[in-house]
Amino acid sequence: QTVEWSLSRLSEDELTLFLRLSVFDGGWTVETAERICEGGSVKSWDVVQLLVSLLDRSLIESQSGAPRGRSIPRSRMLQTLREHARSRLERDEMDSLARRHQDHFLNWISPGGRRLPPVAEPSWFDQVAAERVNLRQALSRCLQNGDVSSAAAAIEGLLRFWEVRGHWDEAISYGSAVLDGTEIDLVQRVPLLIGVGGSAAARGATDWARKQLEEAREGSIRLGDPGLLARCSHRLASLSFE
Repeated sequence: QTVEWSLSRLSEDELTLFLRLSVFDGGWTVETAERICEGGSVKSWDVVQLLVSLLDRSLIESQSGAPRGRSIPRSRMLQTLREHARSRLERDEMDSLARRHQDHFLNWISPGGRRLPPVAEPSWFDQVAAERVNLRQALSRCLQNGDVSSAAAAIEGLLRFWEVRGHWDEAISYGSAVLDGTEIDLVQRVPLLIGVGGSAAARGATDWARKQLEEAREGSIRLGDPGLLARCSHRLASLSFE
């Protein structure tokens, strides 16, 4: 009842944005809110002021996105409020928002569509870490819908982050979901095999890692890609010392 009373005091656009923000499991930046939640009477250029109003009413809250002062300002919604907001959305609108959320984050992290700093910069890791929950949400939905090619591209974009930050189980889980029992282009398959194999080696699953890397080496030869072949050979050589 308290939530309903608070929502009854919102303008139509404030309420619309509040409900749409429930699509984010992991919080949002102003940019992502503008891209995913605009539509109808809610214009992208109105989103900042609407967010300020929702913050003032304590319906959303500020969230720290990254350590060492490199974070981009973020906001989030408490789970109880998010669940309530989702229950108020029509099924068609929720499906449309979820699709926009998925498309945005998969394109954001995929090598071909990345709008992030170069991978070598520390801020790249911080931004990916801040969006980790949203990325998992988008990836899981993509796999549920059988969009294997898009999932493979996003996973390739995440492999470096998972490896450096030690999220090896995540790399193995999502990578295997695409590699096992699905047909993807060899150009996509080989980088995933290298990444999954490297994460498996880091976890101590040496035999399984070697199997992935040997398949990757064969694929690299078939593709005639010396860069991929060098990566495979390096990782396989490292296994021989373990």
